[in-house]
Amino acid sequence: MGVVHLVFITRNPQLYSKIEERKSRVVPAELRRSGPSNRVEAGSFLLKVTDPIQDAEKHIVSLGKNAAGLIVVCDPELRNYLDKFRDVCFLNELPERAEQVPLWNYLQRVVALVIRNYEALRIRFGSVKNLKILLLPLKNFEAEEIKHLQSACSSSLKIPRFPATLDLQLDAIRRLREHPKRKSSSDGRYFVDDRRRHFAYGHEDHSRCETAAPHDYLCLLRRDFRFGLRIEHPHRHFNVSYDKRSIKGSDFKNCHGANEQAKRASHVNMFPGGYLS
Repeated sequence: MGVVHLVFITRNPQLYSKIEERKSRVVPAELRRSGPSNRVEAGSFLLKVTDPIQDAEKHIVSLGKNAAGLIVVCDPELRNYLDKFRDVCFLNELPERAEQVPLWNYLQRVVALVIRNYEALRIRFGSVKNLKILLLPLKNFEAEEIKHLQSACSSSLKIPRFPATLDLQLDAIRRLREHPKRKSSSDGRYFVDDRRRHFAYGHEDHSRCETAAPHDYLCLLRRDFRFGLRIEHPHRHFNVSYDKRSIKGSDFKNCHGANEQAKRASHVNMFPGGYLS
């Protein structure tokens, strides 16, 4: 059983001190007894005004090395800086706290809600029909529906009924984007984006993501995590093709954001994080 790291990235010294002072009790008792299948360990990272944001980034990367999951809750003013992690972490902004609410009570409410939302996502991650959607390559699958899903999974604290919203979005993608391929030789099902490209989640395990330069720490995190959940089979990929024409020469965004062209006519091996082979 792995550990899910829940980390607060904040410039608020009072919040930081409260978390560090009561670290073992930050996760409410009822969730420690009957919450997620993986143990949640809470912590915080105080980012002083003079500290570079890269310090917080390095902290997130270090937590991800052996984690089963990554939940990051940050100050609203830090969100734009940490947005690069929104596809690999379960990223959320701290909601506003009313003055009359004690800091500890506020913290417990935030922690309980974010863990319940994370658990709702984890349960859906365990279903094959949902997993194929949740792992679609976000840099290359062009569809408004996938953008809505991406937005919801990186701002769950802003959504009053996150589990129900998540189900509606998954159902919409399945209804609007999942189709059988038309070639008579194929009986598989594919997700079709706005450019009519077919994304089929394969069972092949013959390819690996490279890790040397120009790949960086985000490439590695994208290989291993999606929305804060560790990908169980990081070597499985999507086969991306057109229905009846060659895909050779088509442009894609790879895992570190560079343009890359398809080299084969039949299909492209594309990992959830965007690595192409």
